[in-house]
Amino acid sequence: MRVDRQDMIVTGSLRSVTVGRRSVRENVGTFAKGAAMRHHLLLLLVCVCIGLAAAQPMLVTGRLPKASDSLFHLHRLVEVDALLRQGIVYSRWAPDLASGFGYPLFNYYAPLSYYLPEALHLLGLPFVAALLAGFVLALICSAVAMYAWAREPLGEGAAVVAAAAYVFSPYAMLNLIARAVLAEVFAMPLLPLTMFSLSRLLTRGRLRYAALLTLSLAMLMLSHNVSAALFSPVVGIYAVAWQLVGQCGGRATGKGQRAVPATRLLWALCAALAALFLTAFFWLPALAETRLVQIERLTSLSFFDYRISLVGLERIFAPPVLDDPELLNRVMPISLSLVAGLLAVVGILGLWRWAPSRSEVAQVGAAGLAVCLTVFMVTPASTAVWAAIPQMRLLQFAWRFLGAASPFLAFLAGAGLRALVTS
Repeated sequence: MRVDRQDMIVTGSLRSVTVGRRSVRENVGTFAKGAAMRHHLLLLLVCVCIGLAAAQPMLVTGRLPKASDSLFHLHRLVEVDALLRQGIVYSRWAPDLASGFGYPLFNYYAPLSYYLPEALHLLGLPFVAALLAGFVLALICSAVAMYAWAREPLGEGAAVVAAAAYVFSPYAMLNLIARAVLAEVFAMPLLPLTMFSLSRLLTRGRLRYAALLTLSLAMLMLSHNVSAALFSPVVGIYAVAWQLVGQCGGRATGKGQRAVPATRLLWALCAALAALFLTAFFWLPALAETRLVQIERLTSLSFFDYRISLVGLERIFAPPVLDDPELLNRVMPISLSLVAGLLAVVGILGLWRWAPSRSEVAQVGAAGLAVCLTVFMVTPASTAVWAAIPQMRLLQFAWRFLGAASPFLAFLAGAGLRALVTS
């Protein structure tokens, strides 16, 4: 009887020790998760600060840029507000534009970018402040989305650099300061968000990323249809290049080093088709009714001739210049970042040194191909392509391809930092 009691005491003691160890492990795990969460939140805060820094020209003056399109967007925002107050959520006809004669603006011009400033106006902000806040929020979301895309393949530090390279790119500053094109700035965060969705879908194969890819492509179409027309084919080429490079290169060691399964590429294609279906209410009437408007005037003026907007590499990667936001009708260089370009070269040349997996090699290689293709379409060497596809002239400016190149170049800039740190 005495032995049984001693056994019970020993057993109880062992159970207490086991429970104590388990609670210690749980506490350590909880602390580690909390520390990781605080670390991620800190990096997101850094990205928010990067976006605010990029918006500094607007934040300092507190007024709209002295740019070509500023008043256009203000007038259209007032029109959207007037329509909403009449219970009309989406109107193809803008009855107060064109000196009160009306204008079928939103039958052809993607309207989504005006609804965020309108929501801010309904919350109490004046029209100008709401429009400014829309620009600023778009830049902040651009930095966060770029960080989210680059974080997994490149690492956190390189992803922060990619976010900064994206929002501070000369083309982004051109759209923000010299042109003040709300729709194209609003499309900026949707480009890396699309790439984040695609990369997660191809690497993890979860259907929620297919749904996010559908949503991001649909929002891109409804925000700036020209950006969607430029970017979507590049995304398709990127996905195929990822598959091909993943099959041919990289060190196949560790988990997740195999090429992307073909079924995931099929899911990505289905997501793109679903985005087309969701936005058909906008683009289908626009295509069907082009004969009802003078669509040829988009290209009839010499200013919109694509041939005068083709530039050489020395201008695409020109050194940065100072700009005075107080000037009217100033000329800013239409270019990509020279620093980001140099980092991209470093990242690609040092790829085999720092990339530990075939997946990372494939993503960097596909991004490099995307930059080469989009930059090629801006150079005079692409004249034959523009001449062979007459519909491309509706893009008006060849340098709009720089918008599609910007997120990929920023991604490669992050890869360049990763290569420098690793070496």
